Amino acid sequence: MRDNLPVNALVVAALVTLSVPGPAAIAGGPQGKPAGSATLKAASGGDLQYRYERGGVSFELRSRERAFTAAEAVMVRDSLDSLPVAYLKKAWQGGARKLYRDDATPVRPWTFLTGENGADACAVPPAPWSYIALGDGVFTSADDCYRILVHELGHAVQWNEAGYATVTGTPFTPISWVGNAEPVMGVKSHNGFVTDYARTNHREDFAESCLYYWLAPEELYRVNPAKYQYMRTKCFGGEVSPASARRKLKAIAPVAPAIGSLGATGGELGDLVAVKGGNFMGPLDGGFNKVRFGGKATVHLPASRGLVYAFVPDLPQGEAPVRVTTQDGASHQAAFSVEGEPWWKFW
Repeated sequence: MRDNLPVNALVVAALVTLSVPGPAAIAGGPQGKPAGSATLKAASGGDLQYRYERGGVSFELRSRERAFTAAEAVMVRDSLDSLPVAYLKKAWQGGARKLYRDDATPVRPWTFLTGENGADACAVPPAPWSYIALGDGVFTSADDCYRILVHELGHAVQWNEAGYATVTGTPFTPISWVGNAEPVMGVKSHNGFVTDYARTNHREDFAESCLYYWLAPEELYRVNPAKYQYMRTKCFGGEVSPASARRKLKAIAPVAPAIGSLGATGGELGDLVAVKGGNFMGPLDGGFNKVRFGGKATVHLPASRGLVYAFVPDLPQGEAPVRVTTQDGASHQAAFSVEGEPWWKFW
């Protein structure tokens, strides 16, 4: 079902058919960055509602599940105005040509394979699609629209680097990832990411790094200087965001391995103990895990980032607390007791 624009043509013209020297001052939205000869003009013809043009780049705002309201079109315009032309050009070259207005669930061409993921927006840069879909959640506030657009445009910027080869990685990927192609990629460390979502895969890491480079560059630099440098030189044409374009985003804190529980709190030499927790290194990850009982290293097998199986080593009877160490640090100790000799040692 499509919504009609809630304003008449004269109001639409007053709001969006204009040349703007900089982003409009809407509450909470990006303000103050010079936008050159940016325009957003009402258009007609099929599902095309507006056309945004700036610096030789053109984005079409099209209705699909819903229609853009005039206020939403202004949010999009002001968000794009706050970004450098270099970034917009790379996104456009990577396939971000159309911005579709969907309902609560953005439309993706592969939903029949993957199901819905609950995202507020999605980028589908490959031809013949070449679009970014914007759902209801994008327009909760001007700041939400701004942040989400920077992120989604980042997917198109990465696609511009490698096209379909993006699934095997781009020059950005080795900063934090190992592996030859999705889905068989892993992290080198659980740290060096600005958000938990950035750890999803190298593509979300790229898009989140784009977001933090422009909106909170000091946070990206603090967390991962290599990503900051990549963004500056490869994605944003060497430009640094002005204060007016920045937001008070905070990157996640560093993490270390953590033990939640053990499959058993006691056992004999050779028993297999499930060590459950988080921030372990999984089978596809780089880095390392070391499991120790009472300070003695033992043979172990990582099943996932939250589960490692470890054999009880040869230790005297008594307390032998378990600890997991990775390149990110050491966990606390979990209580464990060695309970005598196994039957076969009596032979």
